[in-house]
Amino acid sequence: MSGEKVLGQIKIEEIKENGDGTCTIIYEVPNDLKDYLKQYFGWKRWSSKKFNQFFLEALMKNAETMERESRSNTTAFEYSLDVFNNQPVHSNS
Repeated sequence: MSGEKVLGQIKIEEIKENGDGTCTIIYEVPNDLKDYLKQYFGWKRWSSKKFNQFFLEALMKNAETMERESRSNTTAFEYSLDVFNNQPVHSNS
């Protein structure tokens, strides 16, 4: 999408399935994105705990959107989450 500014990308390094039906996501957040998010959320310092909660909520909202899309027989697209507006947007890949 033209005109979009990419602040940084969260690198998903591994997704581990746990025996209880949950999963663990190992990811890396680049420093420039950490700096931007600290400023955006008003954090004095980087908080992995706060970010993990935010990231989990964003993933859950995205999963709900994808589920609604699939139930309405809409063509499936790859989605990413606009983390600042919590609106689904098509990915560039």
